[in-house]
Amino acid sequence: MNYHIPCLLGCCLLFFGVNVLPAQVRLNTTTADSTNLYRFVLTEYVRGLKTKKRASSTLYVMSDASIATVLPDTRRHYTIKVVGPRDLKRQLRKGGSSLPVVRILPLEVQGSVFWVRLKILEATLTRDKLGLAEVKTVSFAFRYNGTHHGLEFVEQMTQFYN
Repeated sequence: MNYHIPCLLGCCLLFFGVNVLPAQVRLNTTTADSTNLYRFVLTEYVRGLKTKKRASSTLYVMSDASIATVLPDTRRHYTIKVVGPRDLKRQLRKGGSSLPVVRILPLEVQGSVFWVRLKILEATLTRDKLGLAEVKTVSFAFRYNGTHHGLEFVEQMTQFYN
């Protein structure tokens, strides 16, 4: 399934309905780069969230030194807050029994497919111990397009856990 990249990513090329992102190396992305893969997957993930059902319009993302620096501050009515374990504990102490948290996994290559996965976790606090339970994994697949020297978004898949 091919998918059109939203207008936010103005630097993308559209070729017969296929999304092409300029190829990039994980360590050489910048906050201002609208073609960043991590920004793209966060935008697509947030697009699927329903703000009316959520108590908060804040998306908590687990801190990762190399990925967190390229994340935007906001995405489609959501404030993106990069957090560590101490931040999550503090937020859970303020109120609420659980908190959804996103962990962005680094770019992974399997054959000719490039994957970026989001682990959706449920954070809880029991006797001052932070618990993180996997709720689902949202995977985004890309393929390299040699003609355009970039990555094409191919599909998005979700796996739920019990």
